[in-house]
Amino acid sequence: MENSTVASRTTEEAGENFRDWPKLQTDMLLKIFALVSVMDRILNVSAVCHSWRSACSDKILSSTLDTSEIRNEMDSKTRRGRTRLMVILICGVNLAGENLTTLIIDSILEVNDKILTQAAKRCPNLKYLGLLWPYGATSRGLRTAFESWTNLQSMSISFNSLLSHVNIFKAIGQNCPNFTELKVHAPFVSQETAQIASQFIPHLKVLRLQCKMVSKDAAVAVLDGLQDLEELYISIQKVEYVAPVTGVFRPAIMRDPRVLSKASRLRVYHVCYTGECSSCPASSMGPPPSNVV
Repeated sequence: MENSTVASRTTEEAGENFRDWPKLQTDMLLKIFALVSVMDRILNVSAVCHSWRSACSDKILSSTLDTSEIRNEMDSKTRRGRTRLMVILICGVNLAGENLTTLIIDSILEVNDKILTQAAKRCPNLKYLGLLWPYGATSRGLRTAFESWTNLQSMSISFNSLLSHVNIFKAIGQNCPNFTELKVHAPFVSQETAQIASQFIPHLKVLRLQCKMVSKDAAVAVLDGLQDLEELYISIQKVEYVAPVTGVFRPAIMRDPRVLSKASRLRVYHVCYTGECSSCPASSMGPPPSNVV
């Protein structure tokens, strides 16, 4: 009888302890939830109770939302997987709110006006945006989103359409006065592309290009048009070609005297082959490092 009473009392105490979980101090919850995957925090942990949701939305845990990293934790090749990743993006944006400063939207997610404007409305303090597939958004949607992102400082973008980046560059130039760093992933950077960037974002200080080819005229247009530019990083695809005289092929932007002369004013001018320079800040589409020299 005594053992039964002790067991009953222990069960009651365990129940009371369990009910006290939501009352844990925020700093303790933050330490625990930091060990949980971002996907679980967004979809499961934050749904338990108000105090847990509040902890999950704290700036310590929710300042960054990178859907490309979350994709590695799940099967995103199926339609169901992509739908689930989109749900995580929407829920993550709603959860983080004004605390979100870094947002990276993976290329498998088709971004439309609704997604962009919702993210902009919920997260007006964004400082870094990785937009890897912007083709579902219209010029109106882009303009509306960037009108809210007035604190935006840097961005990574992937494109293969001139129209898409014209609208984006224009929206940035009109609404983001503190914007100074741009990273572009594209098949080819032409003189026209460089001139458009220079026209709408003339105060860029850091430009990172990852592409198959950058023309000499494009490099000159960048160096002439971006007078505030301090750092230029170019990562290009290696071409299997042997020069007829020297036996060594180097891209024109590596050896053209005109380009080299204009680039001499920069603090950093770095050109490399994609995949051969592991430390190159142009090779990754994540947030640009702030201390690369």
